[in-house]
Amino acid sequence: MSTKFSIGDVVTWTSKAGGHALEKQGTVIEIVPAGSTPTANLGHHAGGSARLHESYIIAVPQKTKSRTGHAVRPIKSKLYWPHVGVLRRVEPPFLPPQAVASDTAAQLN
Repeated sequence: MSTKFSIGDVVTWTSKAGGHALEKQGTVIEIVPAGSTPTANLGHHAGGSARLHESYIIAVPQKTKSRTGHAVRPIKSKLYWPHVGVLRRVEPPFLPPQAVASDTAAQLN
């Protein structure tokens, strides 16, 4: 059984195209029910067949350099419809135990 994701979950997967593998990370923005196609405009993936299982549309932020070549700033996201079997949830970073203990103590005072 595959993992279920919710809108807002951060996921990662390895995209393989043109003989290259690239790790992608993005946010779930749409849940596509089994037997349906996405409502989001995928642009580069116009069309596509309905899948037999629940699937997800992922927004991956793109980056570009400024005209001066100094700053890198995010621009609009690119949307992907990866196969659900390759998706892995990105867990939030865990705090070291001493940070959790000191934060709890601060809340009690």
